[in-house]
Amino acid sequence: MRIWVWFLMLAALLLGVSSAYSASLCTEKEIVLFSCETKSRTISLCGLKGLDNSVGYLQYRFGRPSKIEIAYPELNKLPAKVFSRNFVSWDDGSAESVVSFASGKYIYSVYADLVFGSPDAMNKDRSGEYGYHAGVRVTSNGKLLRDTKCVSDDPAQIDPWEFNKKLSTLLLDIRSVQTPQ
Repeated sequence: MRIWVWFLMLAALLLGVSSAYSASLCTEKEIVLFSCETKSRTISLCGLKGLDNSVGYLQYRFGRPSKIEIAYPELNKLPAKVFSRNFVSWDDGSAESVVSFASGKYIYSVYADLVFGSPDAMNKDRSGEYGYHAGVRVTSNGKLLRDTKCVSDDPAQIDPWEFNKKLSTLLLDIRSVQTPQ
């Protein structure tokens, strides 16, 4: 019995089943716009296949495949009514792609970025973390409450240019998200 368990674990590792991108909280009927693993959870942006600004839905999910802790919006709504996106690129090749939504007094921002050059030119809170980064930031009243980072540094999984390309097919307007007053 033990041999079979070891064999299955080795096979899963060799086949890449344990990779951060293979774990998604999206269903087979959905497209994966973004998905990565944090230290203990998965962050996913899932959309209905054929999604655009007038058809389908986009949903943010956070948790484990066995228990999704946050699903927003709860009901399927057109993406343009709930989400906004932002994309910024700098002369040195650095870039950041973000999808945001407001829930109560919080703003959730799912991001993928690539940092080159001086960290001061990008964002002082990066503290020289050059390379690819992704995760979700939660803010309230302009204050960063939490930055849950993805554990993968594989550019194929968290490339801001690819993330922006997927988002632009949704025709989401680039705008800022404001918390309700």
